[in-house]
Amino acid sequence: TLNSGFQLLEEPAAACFVILLTQSRDLDSVLTSLQTSNVWTNTSHPILLFQLINHDTGHPPSLPSSLPSRVLLASPLAELRPGYDLLTPPLLSLDDLFQHQLDTWSELPLLTPLHRKYLFYFSGNYEGTPPSLLHQLEQLSSSLKTSVSVQLSCTASDSLMNSWSLCGGQQDRLNANRESVFSLVPSHTTDGGAAFTQSVRLIEALYTGAVPVLCGDDIRLPYSEVIDWNKVVLHIPRNRLHELHYLIRQVSDNQLFYYKKQGRFIWLHYLSSAYRILLTSVTLLFSRLSLPPPFTPSYTPEVLYPPEDNVDSPYEVPWRWYPLLSQRSLHWDSPPGSFFFVHPTPWEHKLGN
Repeated sequence: TLNSGFQLLEEPAAACFVILLTQSRDLDSVLTSLQTSNVWTNTSHPILLFQLINHDTGHPPSLPSSLPSRVLLASPLAELRPGYDLLTPPLLSLDDLFQHQLDTWSELPLLTPLHRKYLFYFSGNYEGTPPSLLHQLEQLSSSLKTSVSVQLSCTASDSLMNSWSLCGGQQDRLNANRESVFSLVPSHTTDGGAAFTQSVRLIEALYTGAVPVLCGDDIRLPYSEVIDWNKVVLHIPRNRLHELHYLIRQVSDNQLFYYKKQGRFIWLHYLSSAYRILLTSVTLLFSRLSLPPPFTPSYTPEVLYPPEDNVDSPYEVPWRWYPLLSQRSLHWDSPPGSFFFVHPTPWEHKLGN
């Protein structure tokens, strides 16, 4: 899968880390099998356990009871060890898991016109003590009626106490998001299943071009270590939920288009398929290990201004390594993305010349 972007080695002893993929929803059994395998006994490398989960296949899986320090878990459930494990998005579909470039342009809704049939969309069923968001949505749905799409009760198969569950099927939610400017994403509890449903709402909103509105305080987003989500989502803290309608109305058309454009870029480059999610996870680990991402294998830059022989060039080679904190956002949040190096000068074929 990663042959187009990374150097794969057949000998595990020479690798930086080992990648294991699983579609199992029972991570405890996967970890038990892993600890008796040759990969565990014959090598001492870190292991990236990458969990692929389709978000519309019933009740979300449970978190593992414990994790060895050698294992880095990349899962849409939760960051068990923040700053160590990776929080990844769920998959829209398990079909064609590792296509390098999904033909999604024909399926994605246009970013314009900016305004759609509904101002915002939300559907969910809350089990437990009613939160302030529930009362606010009840008031807005009764006063605005035809301007918003709100469903606050349903029979959900993934109901969890003190959390919002999903209503309807995947296609129903996607169709409703396509007709809405904003899509509400309420905060979750510490439970992994609730974090999973929050990630589902986020991905569905980005896929359909709706601007996610994060409602609450305890919110963790995929790859927040490197992606600046403030450029993609609108965040309303818990103590300002009573101003929800007012704050959404204050977003100008210029800001709205920027949110949509940035959300489309982030989704297409990092979240649109299992291949993209895996590539993003590995690139993030490369960043932690201070290893450079690869060059595009099929691209050779043209030497536009080669320096003359025996003449000292007045130019000094600028900084070369992208994980510098001051430049990280530039590489991750703007084209062409973080997967390949940008050549520091126009006459270099590769770094290190």
